[in-house]
Amino acid sequence: MQAEDAVEDHVSVAVEAAQGAKLALWDRLPCYAEHFCDVSLRSTDGQVFKAHRLVLSMASDPLFAMLSGSFAEGQQSEVPFDYSSEALNAFLEFLYRGTFCVKKAILPELLRLCHQWEVQPLQTALNELLVKHMTPELCSSLIVDCEVLLVDKLDEMLENYVLENFGSCVRTEQFGSWPLHRMIGILRSDELVAEHEEEVLAAVMHWHRSGPSRDDATAALLQMVRFPLLSVAALQGLGSREGLTGLPGVVMSRLAAAALKVHQGCPQSDCQRWDRPDSHDEQASFMKTVKLRNAYPHWWADFGCSVRGGVVVAERSGIDTEAF
Repeated sequence: MQAEDAVEDHVSVAVEAAQGAKLALWDRLPCYAEHFCDVSLRSTDGQVFKAHRLVLSMASDPLFAMLSGSFAEGQQSEVPFDYSSEALNAFLEFLYRGTFCVKKAILPELLRLCHQWEVQPLQTALNELLVKHMTPELCSSLIVDCEVLLVDKLDEMLENYVLENFGSCVRTEQFGSWPLHRMIGILRSDELVAEHEEEVLAAVMHWHRSGPSRDDATAALLQMVRFPLLSVAALQGLGSREGLTGLPGVVMSRLAAAALKVHQGCPQSDCQRWDRPDSHDEQASFMKTVKLRNAYPHWWADFGCSVRGGVVVAERSGIDTEAF
């Protein structure tokens, strides 16, 4: 009987019923920089943000370990964070309110911050935000500043964005700092969308000039440019061009000469348009050697690839050889 009375003294509350009260309590939680703050976070530009150790410790295991353990940060009232005030402010806004507003240029830094402290909810929110608001400048910045932090889904999204917006991405300020393996992945893809292959070659040469000791890397990248897709005028300009020395110069001359032979060896001499191979006849066999990218539906002997949605201009090579 006493056991039954003890059971009757206890009641259970369903999770659904408690959820509303839980949210109401969260809304009443003092925001950072307000009441009961017991720790300050200092940004790299000297701004100080007051916060609560308990709230920060709940965000992730690494933050809990830092603020509650024997580390120096666990004993200090002011903790330095190696991030700007804009990134740190957005980070705290998310922890306390579940939302934040920040400039797009700050997103790579914020991504590094949440990766360092393993704040998974913020990582997920950032991934969704980046998909919706990607720009060539932001994409290029992420490739340079956050390469080792990219999760598979975000990494794939960036590569697809570059493939579809190649011309805009290679004109960004940070393009010259792209890592070699990223360049290789882009250039070897059939899905790369460019106005013409001359644009691809120009991008490789710009990357070559943007950093020291890149001869070997440039020589490798040149072999991923599809030289037979260039016009004869462009190829002849490359063959006579001066300024690119060493191994890249040797590779450039060899590939340009081989591509000229492809144009000259075209089985038909009337320079009519050739489409993608769909049979095993002489034309289909020859076009497999040319190896079109998917963005180029046609190829002409002498003129090279057509510009998608445009025309082929025989008098213009599309490459500024003086810039090489």
